[in-house]
Amino acid sequence: MGLTERVLDARCSISNGIQKVFDARPSILALHDIDGWALDHVFSLWFDCVKPFRVTRRNWVQCATNRAFKTYDAVIFGYLDIYLRFGYDPKESIVVIHDPCELFPQIPDWKNAQPDPKRMQVLKSLCGVIVISKEMESILDVHGIKTWLIPTMSRLPALGSEEISPIPAASVSIFKDYPRKNADQLRRLARRGEENGKWNLRLYENPNFNDDGYLKMIDRSPIYVCTSWQEGGPLPAMDVMSRGGVVVTAPVGQVQEIIRDGESGFICQSELEFEEALAQLFSNPSLLAMTRKNSLAAYTRFRNKSSVASIARRTLEEILQPTCYRN
Repeated sequence: MGLTERVLDARCSISNGIQKVFDARPSILALHDIDGWALDHVFSLWFDCVKPFRVTRRNWVQCATNRAFKTYDAVIFGYLDIYLRFGYDPKESIVVIHDPCELFPQIPDWKNAQPDPKRMQVLKSLCGVIVISKEMESILDVHGIKTWLIPTMSRLPALGSEEISPIPAASVSIFKDYPRKNADQLRRLARRGEENGKWNLRLYENPNFNDDGYLKMIDRSPIYVCTSWQEGGPLPAMDVMSRGGVVVTAPVGQVQEIIRDGESGFICQSELEFEEALAQLFSNPSLLAMTRKNSLAAYTRFRNKSSVASIARRTLEEILQPTCYRN
């Protein structure tokens, strides 16, 4: 181990040791990556109101080896890959599975493929496995893996129904160029809209927005397009719905749980259905206005912050009680 790693681990252990002297609650280390846009805000939502436990949040760079974990009662790994990097004691480890690509190949027909057997064995050995969508809950149940479901939601402040203001239709897609994001289809949709003048789809690849810039972009674009074939969130869809926008999406992850097709958003099974949905929204202002209203109502009903925080608290109490009170 290098000097930098030893210093990072020492700082992590000393900090937790000092806290433990003054706070007798069971301790959790929530370990995420350096992506402040995704995991960071999910962990903030889940752990801000978890009073029975003392939660320390760090990214994996701040805890270079698993020696830094030993002063905690349990460690929650934001992704399976983070757990595999460190290989910590499975009896004290919890992993959050966000997307099917953590276990399945990144191919369009992934549901007909077999998951990685070694990774599935790892999940079976852990203290707990948390998923963010009923889809992954059902898939892992078939493979004999017990899971706990904690949904995610937007970090953005949700609008009130009276705050939805008429604005010109514009569509946006925010994505990283992974196979599961289906970037080729997004580019084709953007090109066809530009050619026939029926819709305007702006693509943001690997975005690096600050909070203010991101919020302004979402509010200027009341339609979000998600062509991904394999995704647990997607978080941008939650963001758009929280601001009274319409999601036009493939049937992925948790968006299926809160969108009613044709009423509070559009769930598209093919490229043609994407084109039809976009053409309808851009040509019919009253349809766009009604769907925006329904979208916000669906979001506030199914993704209430206090409700999600309560689910997180109950889930962690159930998973961690045998571990944290084993002595």
